Amino acid sequence: MVVYGFRVLSPDGTVVHAEGRRVSVNVDPETFTSAPISDEARQAAMAPLGAPTVA
Repeated sequence: MVVYGFRVLSPDGTVVHAEGRRVSVNVDPETFTSAPISDEARQAAMAPLGAPTVA
């Protein structure tokens, strides 16, 4: 399982406009139960957490 937490802050960082989290779970295709995430998949999941961007 990989859990991402996030906040949307005001430009000065004093006001939290939104908070949330997203959970990614690896599912075994045969049993439909959660399965360990490989190191390779975990690294790929963490890649978007590089430098913050503003959209």
